[in-house]
Amino acid sequence: MRRVNLKELREIQGLTQQQVADFAKISRSYYSMLENDLTEFKHSPKIDILKKLAKVFDFKWEDYYETVEQ
Repeated sequence: MRRVNLKELREIQGLTQQQVADFAKISRSYYSMLENDLTEFKHSPKIDILKKLAKVFDFKWEDYYETVEQ
């Protein structure tokens, strides 16, 4: 299974970064870093934020941590 691609999911739903950030109650700049995998020291977002993003994009929050198996 491939890792959740936040940018792809956001674009499919026709949402802006600001709309997603507002729903998750985070800054747009932080959401942009998550979307581009640029979080400080590659830390993942807190679970409460992942759960909110999962609700917006309709995925299981645990899937965020999945990577491609080769």
